Amino acid sequence: MSNRFKAAVEKTLGDAIRKDDDIARDMWCALANVDWYHPESKEMASYSFRAAGGLIADIRGKGSYLDWYCSGPYATVSEFIHRSLKKEGWIYDDKPSVCDEPGCLNYVSCGWPSIDGRYRTTCTDHYDRDQSRAYQPEAKNTNDNG
Repeated sequence: MSNRFKAAVEKTLGDAIRKDDDIARDMWCALANVDWYHPESKEMASYSFRAAGGLIADIRGKGSYLDWYCSGPYATVSEFIHRSLKKEGWIYDDKPSVCDEPGCLNYVSCGWPSIDGRYRTTCTDHYDRDQSRAYQPEAKNTNDNG
């Protein structure tokens, strides 16, 4: 989390977030699983669902992250939030992640643990069903009769 990003949210949207539940909800939506960038300073800010709720609660000065957790559609940036933060130099990445296979520019559609312990995020063309299955631990027999 970037202190500079938090300061920009407080400066441009703090009063509105404190006064208006709809704007507070929209801010949660714009934070949860969204990557924000400040090209000039090369800073980045990214919030999990919980951290996004925590920031809203902090700005409002009451409640907890649970008050805002999943309060709207995540990774959705309203025009008002977008323009307010852009004025402070912050922009967001609104494109889905790209396949982690070298040379592939398809969007991610699968996530799976690989044999080597890495978590892969690939397109369907590069999803390796056999490698993904090989990583799955065998189901244990919980039947006491054998």
